[in-house]
Formats: sequence, C-alpha cells, structure tokens
Amino acid sequence: MPKVVDHAERRGEILEATWRVIARLGLEGTTTREIAREANCSTGVLAHYFKNKDEILRLALDYAHERIRLRILALRERFTGVELLRAVLAELVPLDYQRQIEMTLEISFWGRAVAHTRLRALQHNDVELWHARLRGLLEECVASGQLPEDLDPEESAAALVCFTDGLGLNAYLYPERYSAVRVEALLDRQLALLGADLSSTRRLIRHPRPAGTKPAGRRPSDSTSGVTP
Repeated sequence: MPKVVDHAERRGEILEATWRVIARLGLEGTTTREIAREANCSTGVLAHYFKNKDEILRLALDYAHERIRLRILALRERFTGVELLRAVLAELVPLDYQRQIEMTLEISFWGRAVAHTRLRALQHNDVELWHARLRGLLEECVASGQLPEDLDPEESAAALVCFTDGLGLNAYLYPERYSAVRVEALLDRQLALLGADLSSTRRLIRHPRPAGTKPAGRRPSDSTSGVTP
C-alpha cells in the first residue's frame, strides 16, 4: 500500500526545517535548496506545498507565532496572576533552544520588514496583539491585587514590549553576557519594578532541545549559556 502522508504534518516539518536554516544561514542564505535539504525532501516537494520562497519564509514566521500562542494557552492552565504574566513574558526571550530559534526568526525578519510593506504591516499587527495580551494580563494582576492599583496597564504593556524586545536582542547578540540565568533575573527585576512580589515564584519553564540539533543562532553551547538541555 502507498504511504499515507499527513500533509499538515509535512508542511509543519518543512516550516520547522526553514527555522533551522534561517538560524544557521540567515534570511539571505536561506534558499529553497537548503530548505529541501534540511527537510529531507526535493525542491519539487516544496513546490507542492508552497508557491515560492517568500511564502515559505512568511509562513515559517506565522507558524512560529502560532506555536508561541499555543504555549501561552497551555500556560493559562498552570498559572494565574503575576506568575502567568511572568511565564508569558518568558516566551518572548531566548531562554532555551526553541525560543532561541524564535528570536533568531524575529530578528531576521525585522530587517526584511523595513523594505517590505506587507511584512511590516504583519509585524505591526503582531506587536499590537502582544501589547493587547500583556495589557489584559496586567489588568488581571491589578484587579487581583498582585500589582499596584495605580499601575497604568496601557503604558506598562508598552514598556514590557520594549523591554522584552531589547532583552531578547541583547541576549541574541551578546550571549556571553546574557546567559539564560541572567535573562531570567533581568525579567524578574523588571516585574519587581512594576511592584510584583516574586518571592514565591518558581524557576521558569525550559523547553528541551530536540535530540541531534545544534544551538540556535549566535548563542554558545548550553554549557556556557545556562540553558537546560
């Protein structure tokens, strides 16, 4: 019998392969040939699923954002209040292999968005969604008494978006200075400045690195970055 192919699963595998190629070679070095090699398929198979390289790149970013969204939904089953806010913010910084890959994607697309109107509009939309999500979490924390009642959720959400972008960028560019342990500490410091009591919080979640993969982006090995394998 012919092998039954799960097309949605295969598309996902190709998009994940695209993440790894971008992390290794950058956007400019990412070609359909390299993606096909990483995904262990032919360029003809890529053409069956995607119109062109631009579509693959755009959908790779969308797929990464969808994975983050699903992780955040799962966090709501485990945490509430400030702990939930902290865990959600941690999804935006490179604490482990998966988030290193995602940060590499984001940074790679920032430069591309400057010259591509449609991609820039998508990036703006993503930022607005993040801002709204964080504002909602801050409002919940204020309502539950876990943050000061005079805190402005709108301005604080904007500050957190800027903070996580800056922290993520610095951790990506200067991994020798920003280990995962330090990134977590800086995140906690920022929340403390908002008035959060973190005395009883647990260590942030680390997602294990898939077997056989190398560290993402420009970060060093796990032994020096503080990332749990």
